[in-house]
Amino acid sequence: MRLDRWCAISTPDFRLLTDLPARRALRLADSLMRFKIAAETLVPRGESSAPPPLRIVAMRRSGDFRTVFAAEKMAGFMQSGLERHTLAFGPDPAAGAITQTAFHEYTHYLMRSRQGMNYPVWYEEGFASFLSTMRFSDAAVTIGAAPLHHFRRLNVKKLPVAELVGERHSLDWGRHDLTRLYAKAWLFVHMLELGDAAGLPPYRERLPRLLELTDAGVGSGEALARALHAGAVTLERQTRRYAGRRTLPTKRLAIETRPGESFERNCLTETEAAYELGVAATSRNHEFAARLLGEVVAANPRSADAWAALAQARQEVAPARQAAQRALAIDAAHVLANTRMAQLKAKECRGLGTEECWDVWAESARYYRRALLGQADAVDAAYGLGVVYLNTGQAGNALNYLRVAWQRAPWAPRLNFYLGEAYRLTGDDVRARVHLRKAMNWDPDARWRERAALALGLLGGERMVEGESAR
Repeated sequence: MRLDRWCAISTPDFRLLTDLPARRALRLADSLMRFKIAAETLVPRGESSAPPPLRIVAMRRSGDFRTVFAAEKMAGFMQSGLERHTLAFGPDPAAGAITQTAFHEYTHYLMRSRQGMNYPVWYEEGFASFLSTMRFSDAAVTIGAAPLHHFRRLNVKKLPVAELVGERHSLDWGRHDLTRLYAKAWLFVHMLELGDAAGLPPYRERLPRLLELTDAGVGSGEALARALHAGAVTLERQTRRYAGRRTLPTKRLAIETRPGESFERNCLTETEAAYELGVAATSRNHEFAARLLGEVVAANPRSADAWAALAQARQEVAPARQAAQRALAIDAAHVLANTRMAQLKAKECRGLGTEECWDVWAESARYYRRALLGQADAVDAAYGLGVVYLNTGQAGNALNYLRVAWQRAPWAPRLNFYLGEAYRLTGDDVRARVHLRKAMNWDPDARWRERAALALGLLGGERMVEGESAR
């Protein structure tokens, strides 16, 4: 991968980092802006506040994407964060055009950043695929133009609707044939969205209710019956017939998405490109990120930003602490470096008793407070400080900081758990139930779902198995 080809394009909605040739890069930025205009009409803003900034990394070669992000079996991903969301993708060998992958991942971003609800994974992936083939003209947008041959190759009998909608939290290659699951989710959502044009019931009108019930923890079978007025067997039969049609319906939206935006494009030095890619890769490929950022600090040893980024990428405590200390020696108020030092201090409590952790938590809180002094809206620091206060019996103080973080990610199960615990410990049982139920129903880790269920049990009147009702 060549680092001398990277440029950044700034738009009102995102910053695009890419090694695509200039014209292709500008066309991609324009397509994403037009896609956003149309997709926002289908994903209206919910209760969440303004999302964190969006960074998009688009790579011209799929092999480079897999190397940088350690993503062997995917063409792209959306990484949520309190401080920043990241979309990253390369060309999909199966789909061809990079825009289809870009639209798929951008849909994930809109669903996460504009809504406070949690979506079952089958719907989120199916809806993202449904919008990924969006087509534009100056005066209209066409959605649902799916490649019918793709569904005809799919043996729909091997993954019945009942099994598909039972997938709630996450997918992995060890448990699923993801190619089949993604395709069936796409087909099923296509039918729910546009099937009324093929003589099926108006499922699109009933979808919001289905998603509300699922978000509230209602099991998949019950949610289908209550919202769609159809069971999994009926829906499976309808899906098979839908897949056998000669053509699939499409929908035309009278929305103007004319191109013409002028974007600021700046090309990066190799060191700047290494820094940007290292930061972007940190959440997915720590070793690669640390190697790139190590080269950056070697070239710029007086850069607090580079040392702080390296501290984030390094996962072993001692090297990470050394990098954070180097950043703080240069800039004692550096927000990311202080936040990272606080996180590293908190890790020292693992395996220790509560009393042994008091001094560690106190020092961790000191670093978090220093980060917030440098940047009052440092959401990662606010979240961390809220958790520390909760661990040290200061639930009232914890509430203030956890609320700040929750505004950025009201769908996040772990954040809802801590906020629910803060409400429970301060005596606000009504709000505690709301957030603890969210954690119990949606945390992908069964151990944390059980912790949320136990906390709800302390409030009384809760069914301990509610979090597993979707299975």
